[in-house]
Amino acid sequence: MNEKDKSRTGLLDPRTKLFVVLFCGTFTFLADEKGLLLLFVMMLVYLSVQGMYKKALKFFPVFVLLFMLQHMITAYLTGAVAVLGFVVFIIVRFMPVFMAVSVLSAVAPGELIAALQKLRLPKAVIIPLAVGLRFMPSISREFLAIRDAMCLRGISPFSINALRHPVMTMECIFVPLLMRSMKISDELAASASARGIDNPGSRTCLRQLYFGIFDGLALAVLLTAGIITGLFFIK
Repeated sequence: MNEKDKSRTGLLDPRTKLFVVLFCGTFTFLADEKGLLLLFVMMLVYLSVQGMYKKALKFFPVFVLLFMLQHMITAYLTGAVAVLGFVVFIIVRFMPVFMAVSVLSAVAPGELIAALQKLRLPKAVIIPLAVGLRFMPSISREFLAIRDAMCLRGISPFSINALRHPVMTMECIFVPLLMRSMKISDELAASASARGIDNPGSRTCLRQLYFGIFDGLALAVLLTAGIITGLFFIK
């Protein structure tokens, strides 16, 4: 594979990007608050190295605001609002995982499936993972559409009323989101079947997949970060 092909597919092999997701998923709940901040900074650098500067700029203010909101709810609010605080806590903890998954979801489906087959994973794992990664960008667009519809009706999820009525706010978000998720999942399943995802044969890829220098450096950084987190930032 020449350098032009490598620039189109990114610096890292899809398998390395999958290892980054697994790393974040492992340490995001094991690490303490300082470890979480370190992990978030690592993911900002990771997105920037992959050329996803706009995504990094979007994730940064969202993480900072939710991190501050979590501490405000914990310190000053009680009762039903504590439920909203728990939701914010989960979102903050999963933010590094979302950032890693956003890089993996940008990989072409055929390239991702070919990379997973090289790991000798069964199709029972490959197919749900490939379809799930294509599902996330679609559901994020649906969430933005639901948010806009709520704002038109004066039920903004980022207003004071959301803090006063957290249960109603979550209901207004999750009920239409679940309904749209069912339809999107059916559409993605039909699209995957049309592309031959259930073909029993081995899937081929136009681009050659291999571990390069950048993959080795990325895995070395992950190993070092894992050791540092395990020694100093585990709860």
